[in-house]
Amino acid sequence: MSKTRIFIDSVCDISKSEMEKLRIGMIPLTVHFNNEQYIDKSEINCKSLFSRINELNCMPVTSQPSPDVFRKAFAKANDCDDIICITMTSESSGTYRSALIARDMLLENGFKPNMHIIDSMNVSYATGILAKRAAKMALDHIPAEKIVATIQEMVPRASIYFVLETLEYVKRGGRIGTIKATIGSLLRIKPILTFIKGIPTDVDRIRGMEQAKEWLLNKFAAVSETLDEVTVIHADSYDDAKKFSDQIAKRFKKIKINIQEIGAVLAVYAGPKALGLTFFEKLPRWT
Repeated sequence: MSKTRIFIDSVCDISKSEMEKLRIGMIPLTVHFNNEQYIDKSEINCKSLFSRINELNCMPVTSQPSPDVFRKAFAKANDCDDIICITMTSESSGTYRSALIARDMLLENGFKPNMHIIDSMNVSYATGILAKRAAKMALDHIPAEKIVATIQEMVPRASIYFVLETLEYVKRGGRIGTIKATIGSLLRIKPILTFIKGIPTDVDRIRGMEQAKEWLLNKFAAVSETLDEVTVIHADSYDDAKKFSDQIAKRFKKIKINIQEIGAVLAVYAGPKALGLTFFEKLPRWT
């Protein structure tokens, strides 16, 4: 019987319980404060990240896993027939490249499992829902080639739309993409952000957080593949996420709503109180 193992990186924002249930392996990124370094998800989260930023009055930097970290993780799955690794967008990190190098290192040394590395062109739970779909297919013993083809077809339909409380973090972190960072904060104008072909991009500008939430709900209603499930993501702002999920539940009856905090690496750029939605869209968002 074919055995396929799924791997992700820590920016994919799947909960520990989901990873254990679906047998998903996770390779973490790292947050660096001067001479200090913390492993995403295990040694640092959003709350401790923002606390450390305030204590030190400096912004950290982040780093992708080295090829050797990927190699060691993949090597532990040598009893599988296939390994599928789905990473965050290659446009914002070298994580995808590290995974490719690790694959080549292993294959050069006679590693038996077939290895498939997929660039999600996305971040957070928009990448996570791809990995969850792949893992569920693997548990159903669907051939790896079909899983890979399915996930690659779904990459342009996995979406994340989110709003930042402040643009200061993404500006200071240097991951501005095509976001127009000169929006006046005094006007309370907030850009609605998404990832297009792996690049963070603002798709609209809304005055105030409540109006931004309404925009997110309308977008979900208009383009979601199904109105049965959605995930609310947040950065150390569970109460806001819960209130938002209550708004969603009132508007969309019988919907399943997940709440997921983003990891520290993504929070370095998103900043506190970032809020958004992830789901699959009906149609591809790019070709």
